Amino acid sequence: MNDLDTITDDATMEALMAQYSNPVTPLRGTMIKGTVFNIDAKKGAWVDFGGKSEALVPAEELLDAQLSVGQSTMFFVLSVTEEDESCRLSKQWTGPIFSATRAQSWNCMQQHLTDRTNVSVRVTKVARNRTGGIAGLNVVAGELHGFVPYTKLGTAARSLETLVGSQMEVKVDQVIPDLRKLIFNRQVCLAEQLAETLLRRDELFADLTVGDVRSGKVVRLVDYGAFVDVGEGLHGLVHRSEISGDTKVPIAQLIKIGEQVQVKVLRAETTDGKRQLALSIKQLRQAAFLNSIKLGDLLEGTISRLTDFGCFVELSAANGVDGLIHKSQYNSAVRNGRKQLTPQQVVRVKVIEIDLIKGRVGLSLKEVTQPAVDGEGEQTEKLA
Repeated sequence: MNDLDTITDDATMEALMAQYSNPVTPLRGTMIKGTVFNIDAKKGAWVDFGGKSEALVPAEELLDAQLSVGQSTMFFVLSVTEEDESCRLSKQWTGPIFSATRAQSWNCMQQHLTDRTNVSVRVTKVARNRTGGIAGLNVVAGELHGFVPYTKLGTAARSLETLVGSQMEVKVDQVIPDLRKLIFNRQVCLAEQLAETLLRRDELFADLTVGDVRSGKVVRLVDYGAFVDVGEGLHGLVHRSEISGDTKVPIAQLIKIGEQVQVKVLRAETTDGKRQLALSIKQLRQAAFLNSIKLGDLLEGTISRLTDFGCFVELSAANGVDGLIHKSQYNSAVRNGRKQLTPQQVVRVKVIEIDLIKGRVGLSLKEVTQPAVDGEGEQTEKLA
């Protein structure tokens, strides 16, 4: 094949002459870029790499290399003939010599080691030593196999099996191509990720102000409330009184771990170097409820607490929001002692006051009670 036979354009001729006047000199063990211009099933693939002579990829590599005429790619130089600088190329692993793509991968790993940049690897197996103990993790980075020693994992041994098949970020610790040795370090990446998370957590906390509304996830339940993650691992406490007014119902019946909730920031401050983040679910639910009702509405609720000045009613439609029936709003049957109010009693009440600023609902029992006639013809009042 002679390129000069097809040249008709002066510019193309000049470019070709410049190429021939400055030919590429192939060196054994290096990589060169070339273009396949002919494939012979018996001899192999002929490659033009801009040198004095063509190069040949052996026929035994054709099936695995999957080369085609016109394809431009990188090749590994297996050997060079001194007389005419013709050479043999490879796209595969051939004995102790690296394939072109494999050599490129090793060069890439060396660059990651120099730059201290992260590499994404896939975990293939938990490796064990001769005594059966955990040695580390076998991983794959592209087409290269590597190893993460247990001492550089930063993960408890009991959780290693769960990592098989997953991707993880690591740093390159050692690259020795001749020994096919590639050692990674995950612990450094975890430390960097933690530092970044802590920084973002500090920024998030500094940005919080009282009254802010945030989305969060319930991560832990305790007797006195629930802890909610509002992002970046920043946890705040929702005291049980800010979940519901009913102090007798177990927390687990009021809220679930993993539940996504909206919370309102009540307090965000640092005391003696410790963050204090107080949140409320109840106030948001209460605000939504208060905006959904109007004066004169008749509601049903359950008496949650009795006091000297009245009783609190958990409104069934309010998702744990309490309203107050002042004792002046009791009906005559209750005031005269003919009827008793008891905790957990279901009552019908009328909305007589809505305070959006303080988040309060005033309720009346006497305005719901209807006059009735008893068996003796006397008018009495029935408790709603």
